[in-house]
Amino acid sequence: MQYHPYANLFPMMPDAELAYIVEDMKVNGYDPSMPVITYEGQILDGRNRFKAADLAGVEPSFVEYQGDDALAYVIRHNLHRRHLNESQRAVVAGRLATMTQADGARLTHEKLDRGDASANLRKHVSQQEAAEMLNVSTRTIQTVKAVERKAPQLIPLIEAGEITANEAAKEAKKIVKEHSMGEHVAQTKNVGDEWYTPKWLFDSLGLKFDIDVCSPVDTTYSNVPAKKRFNINDDGLAQKWEGTVWCNPPYSNSEPWANKMIDHGDGLLLTHIPMNALWAAQVWQQCNGLRLFQAMEFVRPDGSKERPGYWLMVAAFGDVAAKALQQLVTPDEVRENLRRVPSPYLKPIR
Repeated sequence: MQYHPYANLFPMMPDAELAYIVEDMKVNGYDPSMPVITYEGQILDGRNRFKAADLAGVEPSFVEYQGDDALAYVIRHNLHRRHLNESQRAVVAGRLATMTQADGARLTHEKLDRGDASANLRKHVSQQEAAEMLNVSTRTIQTVKAVERKAPQLIPLIEAGEITANEAAKEAKKIVKEHSMGEHVAQTKNVGDEWYTPKWLFDSLGLKFDIDVCSPVDTTYSNVPAKKRFNINDDGLAQKWEGTVWCNPPYSNSEPWANKMIDHGDGLLLTHIPMNALWAAQVWQQCNGLRLFQAMEFVRPDGSKERPGYWLMVAAFGDVAAKALQQLVTPDEVRENLRRVPSPYLKPIR
């Protein structure tokens, strides 16, 4: 079943939390007292329960929404269940105004054209109305929308409560400035994609990779212990990957690299975690294990250290890479900042 546009105003539950629900359903079955709510042939409320039931192999129960304001129902129930801060609510409010001005109006007209009088999608919700519905200021909504235009990769961090809208706005300005400077750097396609993995991670992994499939041209600050390297001039995507490989791809175009790693099945993939990206979900399902990083410090092309403004993951494919990633230990200087300590080793939901 498809999700209703109103349901998609709110983000899905993180996979790590969903895994607990899946395991509970495998043991205890589906709780009929918490049915999935449907509306106009789509899921209005209960997306996480529906997904967990599918993964657990159990049959969920369904109840059709009978009220007269489906939008208010979704907002009320999600705000009741989730303790969202103002920045998180502003993301939802901004999405609400955008959705109803575009998709909502289109859907309404389609339903009216075929005589569906039950359609109640509103043609327009202003930012002010959305702000009142979500109990946020229009200024915060505007800040979030500005971040979305300049650096959309920061929105998942706001949704997760990792940073505020104002903090994201500052980070977005840095990203825009960096990108602007990068356009004037000779011999570099996109300096904004040049993030070199810190040496401590490779020291802890203890692996000698057969190939670094996405190596920088200038390896002065690259720490990857690899026998062979493919850089942008070699086109690592077009090359044959052999043995255990390391892949830290450009985050502006991670999907083809992730797909090739899945097909290759032997190595480590380090990339950002884009919300609602199908390729990221496929990585989680196909890998042998992974660890998440919140604030890893990378080395920049000039040798300085900086951390990206988004969550990262290292996914292991194959037994060799999985064993190394599982045994990874952070050094003392990294553990001093708890936000830079990687998550426990996670096994994928299959």
